[in-house]
Amino acid sequence: MKAVETYMIGLVSFELLDTGEEIILNVTEPPLSEEASQLYLELREYFSKHLELDPAREEDRWIAAERLGKTSLYEAWKQAIDYYLLRDYNGYGVIDPLLRDPAIEEVGIVGDDYVRVVHRDVIGWIRTNIIIDEKDARILAQRLAVRAGASVSPLFPLREFNLDGNRVSVVLGGSGVSDKTSVTIRKLSVKWGLNSLIKVRMLPRELATLLLRILMARGMILVIGAQGAGKTTLLAALLDQLPEDMRVVTVEEVPEIRLGRGNWISLRAREAFSLDVASERVRVGFRELLRAALRMRADVLAVTEARGEEVRYVFEAAALGSASAATFHANSVDELERRLRLLGIDDYYLDLVWIVVQVASTRKGRRVIRAWSREDHQWIQVAEWMPEHDEWILSSTPRLEARIKEWLRVAEA
Repeated sequence: MKAVETYMIGLVSFELLDTGEEIILNVTEPPLSEEASQLYLELREYFSKHLELDPAREEDRWIAAERLGKTSLYEAWKQAIDYYLLRDYNGYGVIDPLLRDPAIEEVGIVGDDYVRVVHRDVIGWIRTNIIIDEKDARILAQRLAVRAGASVSPLFPLREFNLDGNRVSVVLGGSGVSDKTSVTIRKLSVKWGLNSLIKVRMLPRELATLLLRILMARGMILVIGAQGAGKTTLLAALLDQLPEDMRVVTVEEVPEIRLGRGNWISLRAREAFSLDVASERVRVGFRELLRAALRMRADVLAVTEARGEEVRYVFEAAALGSASAATFHANSVDELERRLRLLGIDDYYLDLVWIVVQVASTRKGRRVIRAWSREDHQWIQVAEWMPEHDEWILSSTPRLEARIKEWLRVAEA
């Protein structure tokens, strides 16, 4: 077994290990002696019985240790004991180190199995040395839901919610939906500016400029790719770069887009968390949000994870003269078109698309690998990434340039 990479985050050690068959992530938390470990458990029990004390406060931790008559032991192991208390009360328990590691993008938990992660230095899911049993997985799922103000129960075994900016998906085991509880946490990504994406070679500057010009000319952009390919990251960077006199409205089921700009309205779905009629009345679904967005006189309407019949509203925004942009799960422009046609999007609506951009996670990092312009009912490739040189072949089309120039000419008149 060979160490590929080793690093520390606070008191926790991380090792990427190559076993010869797979890459695994070994997480080592600070050690405790047997006595210190026992004191940690005693402190946990003490705080659970004395709710007037807050384990997040250093003063209260000293008070608890003093009342237990173990201040000397606590002082000797304070740093490590504090780590575990804060991890358990303010953090995410045994998976807390994974969520504090900026190199980890996604955390996957299934009861009675290894916790697995998506690490930016490795392609695909890799297992860690952390195992969570089914009982603890259920407790974690319900605890995260409560912290987010949501509810997970046998009546509502499937939930998606936002917690500390992270996107959490829960499936409760033993509910008739699945035998095992699973929790998938897509971590809050660092907000990337467009210049930063150019610098890390996600896309070339010329293509970034073209995409901005399309949005400013009230055109339509679709960003396609697999999960975790960087679709939302690219879309958010483009929106943040637009002039602030353009009103941007984003519509999301689970909020992921974070913008630093003004003149931005963020709309997000609101679920009903019980079966009673009153609760159902407070539900605000994706379709209702899109209808509301069309009435807001947005210069740009942006939708993440467009799917189902709701995608028609994105095209309606384009038909009404607003710029529109959406992310869509598809692995090619042909697959995109097939799925859109199944949703009732005909040639009239398809011709409203100015450009489709495909992103992918590669061994060299996230890259825009292709882009197509829509011309005369067909797709014309205008960009292609060449992996052997990590460069792009770019071209334009008279129709795309004419569209941009015509709108800008009208806007400036």
